[in-house]
Parts: sequence; structure tokens; C-alpha cells
Amino acid sequence: ARADAAEISLLRRLADRHPALRDDTLFRRLLIRADEAGRRAEALHTRVAGIAADARRLQERVPALRDRLRTAAAQLTRLDQGARQVALGAAQVDQGTGQALTGARKLDQGTMQLVQGSARLSSGLAEMYGQIPRLSGPERTRAAETLARPVEVRTSNAHPAGEYGRGMAPFFFSIALWVFGIVAFLLLRPLPGRLLASRAGASTVALASWLPVLALGACGAVVLFAVVSLTLGLRPLHVVGTVVVMVLGVASFSAVVHLLRAALGAAGDALALVLLMIQLVSCGGLYPVETLPLPFRVVHHVVPMTYLVEPLRVTISGGDPWHLWRSVGVLLAYLVAALALLVVVVRAHRTWTMGRLRPSLEL
Repeated sequence: ARADAAEISLLRRLADRHPALRDDTLFRRLLIRADEAGRRAEALHTRVAGIAADARRLQERVPALRDRLRTAAAQLTRLDQGARQVALGAAQVDQGTGQALTGARKLDQGTMQLVQGSARLSSGLAEMYGQIPRLSGPERTRAAETLARPVEVRTSNAHPAGEYGRGMAPFFFSIALWVFGIVAFLLLRPLPGRLLASRAGASTVALASWLPVLALGACGAVVLFAVVSLTLGLRPLHVVGTVVVMVLGVASFSAVVHLLRAALGAAGDALALVLLMIQLVSCGGLYPVETLPLPFRVVHHVVPMTYLVEPLRVTISGGDPWHLWRSVGVLLAYLVAALALLVVVVRAHRTWTMGRLRPSLEL
């Protein structure tokens, strides 16, 4: 641009030196074109300068733009990863949507069935409502009372014992008769020596040694019953049955204690006391058998005192006769078994040894 300006200046100086050139048409055209070229060159120079300035500014901004491009590239990478996750989630959502659609179809089917069932129920209720009888005022009152109290509970006692003592009497009668068997053989010898030395059979010796105890026990049972009935007012339902059961009980108990005393000696008395303590808990005279611990519930069905308490309850307060006859049968079984074993013990005692002779023989 500067070179063009210098050339135009030289052309003008040339025209000043040679005025005749000013009138020349070619020269004037050249001069005009030179002026236009100068102006254009100057404008071009101005534009180039602006472009250069813009280029310098762009160059200055390139590092920042490069950092921004890098940041944008990293963000695009993260955006791509997020887009992949979104795509996976969209696939899962699509799968869940399919399952939800299947469940919605099943729900729709179930709803249709429910609607059909509701319709059938409605028609059935309408039909039943038509079958309900029309009640009058008193009938409605009775129906309301029946619905308000559908069940009436009534309690009854088939065999009331009345006083507390009537329920406890069988238990204490059993204790007294068992203790009598123990005390009787503390006063009487279970097997007298004269009987053992006699020629009588073993069964005869056994019965002869037991019958006095039975007679005393029977008298004691009758006296016990009379005292309780006359002074305490027992008033049993079956007087004769009560006395007979008590005599059978003392017979069985005395036979069992007689067997223990004859077979074991003084240890038999101790064993009889142990049996008494066990029977006090297990015979069911104080508490219902179902409330006892398991060992006592098992022993309850074995001990003889159980089968005296049960029949006495039936004869005193009433009850199922089957319990009475079953207990009588068990007591008879105890009596027969004890007497049979007593015969065996008598035979064993009739075998004399040097150790049993008192005093010892000396040669």
C-alpha cells in the first residue's frame, strides 16, 4: 500500500514537471486508476491489519479453547457412558414393562372373574333374601334374642360332694387303713414260730397268721366309718357299699404289708412307710391326677391306694359304677397276689438253717 502511494506521488510530480501531461487522456486515466488502486490498497491494508489483529487474538485464545475442547471431550465420554447406562436401564424398564403388562392382563382376567363372582353372589343373595320369611313383632324379638345369645351355658354337677370333707374322706380313710397294716405288724409277729413249726400246710400258716390282722382291720374300718358318720355327718349314698369297700381295702393293704414284713423283716416296715409317702402324692386323693408330674401320673395307676380312693368316692358321693367295680377287681388282685406270695415266703421260712436256730447248738 505504501509502495502504491509512492508511485502515485511520483506520477503527480511528473505531471507538475510536465504540465502537458495533464491534458493527456491516457495519463489522466492512469492517474485515476492509480488513485483507485491506492485507495483499494489502503482499504486492503486496513482489512489485512484487522485480520492480523483477529488472528493474534485467536492465537491468544487457542490454549483456552483447547482446554475447553478437552473438557468437552471428557464430558462427552462421560455422557457416552451415561447414555450406555441409560440404554441398559431402558432395556430393563422395557423388560419390566413387559412383565407388568403380563401381570396387568392376569389382573384384568382376575377382575373379570371377580366381577362374575360378584354378580353370582348378588343374584344368590337376592334369591336368599326372597326366601327369608317375614316375621311378626314377637318372632323378631325371639330371633334377636337367639342371635344375641346363640349359646346358653349351663353347669350341673352329676354327683355333688357337698361339704369339703366328703371329697377328702376317701383319701384319709385310705391313709388310716394303710397305717393300720403297718402298726398291726409292729404289735403282732408276722409269722409266729409255733405255726411255722407245726405240720400245717404253708397256705394254712399264711392265712392263720393274716386272719387275726384282717379281723382287727375290719373292726377298725367299721369303727372308723361309724365315728365319721355319726360325729362328723358323712352320710354316704351307699352305706353298706362304703363299709364293704373299706374292709376290702384294709384286707388288701394288710396283706401287702404282711408280705413285706414277712419277707424283709424290719426293712419291710421301712419300705411300707416309703410306699405310704409315695401314695400320698400319687393316689389322686388331694389333687387331680392330670395336675401331677409325669412320674406320679405313672405311679398313680400302680399303687393300691388309688383303687381304694376311687371306689370310696363312688359309694360316698356317687359316680360311674364302672370305676367302682374296676377298683374292687384291682384290690382283689392285690389281695390274692399278696397272699400267694406270702405262702411262698412261709415255705421259705419253714426251711430251717443253723443260722436261724436260737440259741446256737454246741457239741
